[in-house]
Amino acid sequence: MAPGAPQALDCGQCHAINVAPLRVRVRGEILTHSIGVVVPDDALARLSGEASSTGTLVAEIRLPDRDRQVVVALFEGYLRPFPNCQPWPRTYEEAARRLGAPWTRDKVRKQVERLKVRLSKTGPPLDGPRANHDLAEYLLGNDVIGPGDLWPPTP
Repeated sequence: MAPGAPQALDCGQCHAINVAPLRVRVRGEILTHSIGVVVPDDALARLSGEASSTGTLVAEIRLPDRDRQVVVALFEGYLRPFPNCQPWPRTYEEAARRLGAPWTRDKVRKQVERLKVRLSKTGPPLDGPRANHDLAEYLLGNDVIGPGDLWPPTP
């Protein structure tokens, strides 16, 4: 599809922005609404080669083993298959119990906070009351963690 060509998206679908300005039309119950989106030139300039045609930027996210262990313990419910899926973060206390000694609630919290600060530098802001949920969706959506990270498999 040519850049800037109209594209219909169903509810829940997403598409990377690769042109500016962008006009988004949202069909309402009675009216169709038009929303203008302006993307800074420097953000568009980062798109190159194949990315410029798809609008997708690929950034490799690597987690050290310590970070991976903590986020898997915190987000284990997201990684389980249906019907055992629980798509919300555990508490820091629950994650510390899952990890075992020497992990404590405070050690887990500090490890997760440092990770959020690091990832926020190149990704979405990870703060506020839903920060842990947003972190889980960011890591899952970028295939950084997945069901294969569970140890040992739990029901």
